[in-house]
Amino acid sequence: MCLLKKPKLNKGFTLIELLVVIAIIGLLSGVVLVSLNSVRAKARDVVRVSDMKSFRTALELYANDHGGNYFDTGGISVCLGVPSTEQCWGGPYGNDALNLALKPYLPSIPKDPLYGNRIYGTYTYSSPGTWWLPSDGLVTGAYFLSFVTDVFPNSDSDCLGWKWAAWDEYPGPHCPVVGSCRQCGYLSK
Repeated sequence: MCLLKKPKLNKGFTLIELLVVIAIIGLLSGVVLVSLNSVRAKARDVVRVSDMKSFRTALELYANDHGGNYFDTGGISVCLGVPSTEQCWGGPYGNDALNLALKPYLPSIPKDPLYGNRIYGTYTYSSPGTWWLPSDGLVTGAYFLSFVTDVFPNSDSDCLGWKWAAWDEYPGPHCPVVGSCRQCGYLSK
């Protein structure tokens, strides 16, 4: 009787199998990262809208306590929460008097969630406020608040229920892009 030897079985992975598994894991983690980044961008935009509502409330309370008058910047845009000696977005400066005036109504002035405490990550305010759009022309109100979303805004829908506005030059808010500046904002009546 002839006994055949059983072939010895390797119990490990081949190099090809290992590379295929690594490629699949890499692909899945890439998909998850892309999804996570879009969720983070949407969350930052929600924070921006919430911050704008806080500013609006603080400004209305300020006006209520000051005979219906909003803090006047002479129509020049200023950066909220930034010292008077600092610039934001390469254009407007901060305003110490405005920051102090808002303190009773807004103890800490929020910064843009993407930029944190860096100077150019701020919101802007002007009173009387003005914006310019090709379709509407120049429109003025009692004050104007503005911010930029993660997706560069091109319409009202990009601004999450806020108004889309554009400026061609300073003293309007300045965006770090070539050409017309586009931001989301609120122009009070």
